[in-house]
Amino acid sequence: MRAENLVIGYDTPVVENIELTIEKGSRWAILGGNGAGKTTLLRTLAGLLPPLSGDLEWGDGLELGYYDQQLSDLNAESSVLDELRNMDSAATDGDLRNYLALFLFSGDDVFQKVRSLSGGEKSRLALAKIIYRNPSLLALDEPTNHLDIGSREALETALAEYAGTIVFITHDRYLAQRIATHLVYIEDGKAHVFDRLSAFEEWLRAATASAMESVQTARAMASKPSAPMSKNQRERLQTEIRSLEERIGASEAELAALEASFAAPAPGMDWEAAQRRHVELKSTVEVLYADLADRLDRLG
Repeated sequence: MRAENLVIGYDTPVVENIELTIEKGSRWAILGGNGAGKTTLLRTLAGLLPPLSGDLEWGDGLELGYYDQQLSDLNAESSVLDELRNMDSAATDGDLRNYLALFLFSGDDVFQKVRSLSGGEKSRLALAKIIYRNPSLLALDEPTNHLDIGSREALETALAEYAGTIVFITHDRYLAQRIATHLVYIEDGKAHVFDRLSAFEEWLRAATASAMESVQTARAMASKPSAPMSKNQRERLQTEIRSLEERIGASEAELAALEASFAAPAPGMDWEAAQRRHVELKSTVEVLYADLADRLDRLG
């Protein structure tokens, strides 16, 4: 699949000037904040939404498997086993049950009606059906949402073993780390492309640090020498010092907690937001210490 100067959206552009070349067998994670245009991009790449402008070309014979969280492909009155049997009448019950076991449907689970399944179980079944069809391209909109840890691990294993091309939206760092060969990050109407997770994280840290540095520079330029203080001003300054010390303590505690989470990330951790918060906190602590030093100096 190749996108050149692609503009996507509905009535108005959401993301512009997208340049992508998705090669056979590659796995692309689409990242970005809520409302950034991730689902719009996925639906456009999958051919479900026409682009506003630009070129989008698919390889010959492209077969698509699309997963969203509406789960419209499930029949509420079918059993779990029947949902697969209706797709492949030639398969034996044993083969179908062995496959369903990969998605944690075992024993009598396969005879449950779809209407009686939990939201997470329905998600697993929908994903099992899509992967069973073995399309050349899987397009998945936040496939690990609403899944417990065991279900996430089962899905990650199935996707890791999948031979086709995968394009998926996620906030799950572990899934991106295990599956993705490339990443697209959407922010402020632009699509940034990276060939590995570490490159994206380095870019994210640099971009956030640059923004915080600009804030610090503006604050430093706005500071003025202090005039001799009255008693009330001195007391107010002492109150500010205590407040700064409390804020530094709270910020350093949050930093320590974030760094511990990086060392052992939870499966559903939104690492993009966590990375931004980490950089913001480090810059904030530096500013707080500078403010504290300034006030202590003024206090004499």
